[in-house]
Amino acid sequence: MKISIRRMIAQLSLSCIVATGCLGWSAHVQAQLVPGTGTILKQVGDDFEDPEWEYFHRGPKSSEEIDGQMRAPTGESKNDRWFEGAKRGHPDVVKRVDTPPGGLPGSKGSLLLQSLQTGIPGRPSYKMQQEDFIGNVQYRVGTLSVSRSPSVVTRVFLPPVDEWENRTGPTFAFRLALTTTVNKQSGRGLFSSTKRESETYWPGLFLEFVSKDGGRAEDDYAWLRVRSNNRGGDFKGMQ
Repeated sequence: MKISIRRMIAQLSLSCIVATGCLGWSAHVQAQLVPGTGTILKQVGDDFEDPEWEYFHRGPKSSEEIDGQMRAPTGESKNDRWFEGAKRGHPDVVKRVDTPPGGLPGSKGSLLLQSLQTGIPGRPSYKMQQEDFIGNVQYRVGTLSVSRSPSVVTRVFLPPVDEWENRTGPTFAFRLALTTTVNKQSGRGLFSSTKRESETYWPGLFLEFVSKDGGRAEDDYAWLRVRSNNRGGDFKGMQ
């Protein structure tokens, strides 16, 4: 993953998802932003090329969002660039692997993410659950203002559709944590007041799989759910 500034989670249930690079940039511009242009922020992001790259799971994953259990210490990478999400835990498998054929030219290493036992450890819910694998940006470089036009580029390798889990629903997502200021009103009538507060939201891209076995489609296919549109909701992207 490459993160850059120019005037930047994972819900994971695919049998095989490989990230082949994540880096970032920054620069002041006035024209349309082209992701991946500007100045690379070398303090964050990862290319997974280090043969010694390692991730420490450190015991049962967190499931605070479901049962209130964070289960510290949480997992983190040896290079301090990635960590487990306390609310939902991390993928079952997080490890460096050889870059798949057809991957980024010259790349030797990629990141493999796999999950089967999602949700509360040892307590299968037989329902769709989420997990988060978080890039350590805020703690390494601080908050990045949108006036600096931060952007991020990530290359993700996906296996052929016929190798995916036969389940209709979201399979993988890439999201950002952003903070904005909103006006919130309290009270009523003469006693009402408005104050400005900070609020976090998480725009992103969701990779949705549709199985032909569900009767909704003649063939298996995947599409991108984009969050958010100009009203804060989702809209359907490319298929």
